[in-house]
Amino acid sequence: MISVEGYDQFDGLHWETGSLRNVLAHHGLRAPHTGEPFTEAMLLGLTGGAGVMYFTFEYEGFAPHVALGTRYPFDAVENVVKRLRLPAAVRQTKSQKKSVDSLLSALVVGEVAIVWADMFTLSYNALPSSPFPAMMPIVVYAYDIDSEMVRIADRAKVPLLATSGELAEARARQANYKNKMMSFEFEDASTFPIKNFAGAVEDAIRACVSLYVDAPPRGPVNNFGLAALERWGNLVANEKSRKGWPQVFAEPEHLYEALKSVYMAIEHRGSGGHAARPLYADFLLEAAEVLDRPTLEQAADRFRAAGEAWHKLALSALPDSVEPFRETRELIDRSQTLFREHGNHAWREMREIADRLEALKADISRSFPLDAAGRTTLLGSLCECIGEVYRAEAEAVRALEEAIA
Repeated sequence: MISVEGYDQFDGLHWETGSLRNVLAHHGLRAPHTGEPFTEAMLLGLTGGAGVMYFTFEYEGFAPHVALGTRYPFDAVENVVKRLRLPAAVRQTKSQKKSVDSLLSALVVGEVAIVWADMFTLSYNALPSSPFPAMMPIVVYAYDIDSEMVRIADRAKVPLLATSGELAEARARQANYKNKMMSFEFEDASTFPIKNFAGAVEDAIRACVSLYVDAPPRGPVNNFGLAALERWGNLVANEKSRKGWPQVFAEPEHLYEALKSVYMAIEHRGSGGHAARPLYADFLLEAAEVLDRPTLEQAADRFRAAGEAWHKLALSALPDSVEPFRETRELIDRSQTLFREHGNHAWREMREIADRLEALKADISRSFPLDAAGRTTLLGSLCECIGEVYRAEAEAVRALEEAIA
């Protein structure tokens, strides 16, 4: 067994900020303003913070699906490394053997490794297979060559296990992230000088504002920020547009999956609930101290209010009034709790939940629980909630702009 001695950092709300928090805390890096390990809220802020991304995809041969993002989506881990000027070493190779050798070399000298892996391939997530990979950073801290088992820290409050073959497959799933690995080469992290921390915090806040109101670093303008919310609101109940939900998700199972995706993105997909707005508000309270700008506290209040609007939107996607939707929501919540608390030990119950969700999907594909009028009402309710989110987010961004003007 090749293991990093003393590694005991687990838990995390999101792959990016949770993995960074765990690794930096293990190394003993301290935040300049507290003298304590970095909070996940501060790291969220330093990635670029809160954000909005909205796409629908219709690929021939695949079911249409919606992609909703609630955090800054561009180079999040790299943004933190750059802003804090951390001594990160990034290795990437097309060779599986070389990737394993690099991982083992890091572990041997006590360097915890962040690797990018597909969440659908790692069985501890108990997810159905997907034709579209989701490459996320996770922490590897031990590798047993004899038993071919790897120990991982990945959002759960407990250690996770995967086979070495499973991890290798997950790491190779997508070309851009294939076998990518990052480690930190601190001489003594407890005394590492973080220069111009206030500047890093302010730069991250400005990046957040920019993504809301300016053209994104990559991709179409209308798919990010406030423009994305406006676009989504205009399409979700639009029966005339080819991109409107009544046409894109006309099939019952497709609409059901879209509604599930919206709920998952807002409440669970690394957000910590309420579209990560409460967590970003916590960052702004820390930033108010770092920058000595009390007005950031008012912006934090606005983002908390926006979080409530996002939560209302999530509940409107899977409302209590529709029994299969209520059950779906409760099953998703239960599975996420099981994973966070018990990791691999909850796999059997998580698989049972996944099977029940598949059965619900099959039932809904045969008989949707709403008639045409009910579907129209549901999508109309979503439209109203998206409008509320838009107004709350616009107020939050305006307050943030004024605070850093």
